[in-house]
Amino acid sequence: MVNRKSRVIKHIALFLTFGGSLKIWKENGILERELRIYQELYNKHGIFTNIISYGNKEDLIIGKKFKFIKVFTNSLGLHPRIYNLIIPILFYKIFLKIK
Repeated sequence: MVNRKSRVIKHIALFLTFGGSLKIWKENGILERELRIYQELYNKHGIFTNIISYGNKEDLIIGKKFKFIKVFTNSLGLHPRIYNLIIPILFYKIFLKIK
């Protein structure tokens, strides 16, 4: 198993579809299935996944249960269309990390 701090080789970003959230995935019973590939990428190749979600603090709570992801949410409570437009500004530091 890869040590999160010392063995992460790459960062990637996963953008959930408009309005999508980990909470919705969890409610629909597909959370673990959808995240499985990112867990494998982390365990086998040291690839850490940053998830851009339209959810709120509930997504942050869900995300903390998985060591191979970090979740970024609409913490300002913006309308989804406005949030969608300013994602590159809000999360520019993530864009600098991803390869």
